[in-house]
Amino acid sequence: REMRVFVPGGTQFMGRLTVEALLAGGHEVVLFNRGRTTNPFASHAKLRHVKGDRMGEREGFREALRKQGKCDAVIDFIGFQEAYVQDTIDALTLDADPAYPGGRRFSTRHYVFVSTDSVYWAQQVPCADARLAEGDVRDFSPAEFDEHQEYCHKTSLG
Repeated sequence: REMRVFVPGGTQFMGRLTVEALLAGGHEVVLFNRGRTTNPFASHAKLRHVKGDRMGEREGFREALRKQGKCDAVIDFIGFQEAYVQDTIDALTLDADPAYPGGRRFSTRHYVFVSTDSVYWAQQVPCADARLAEGDVRDFSPAEFDEHQEYCHKTSLG
């Protein structure tokens, strides 16, 4: 069955591979991103590109997602902070309805949030409850990297 899928990002890393697979499977994809990276799918008939900045224009993102109407799935690779994931949930919420699980109805059947937590294993991220900015992360020194890599090979991260 053909699906309609909304993908924030989608032109790099895991998002790009996911969009490629969805299009190859005959699905319709709505790609939402800033347009800073070349869109390798621009000429594909089943792809629609919506340009916007999820983090810089949060209300614009919510409105763009609401305008999509019903979709079968949202596959989210760039919900870097809780507020961005909450924006998505808010935009997908149709209304309160006690007949539905959690008391709400949504405009999508599936919301898939993919965390890239283990992708960043080669950087040190401060362990704190505070929200992180990009500048809060620093690369390992060569000795720290070797030690961390050894640890990762002993765990599921390696």
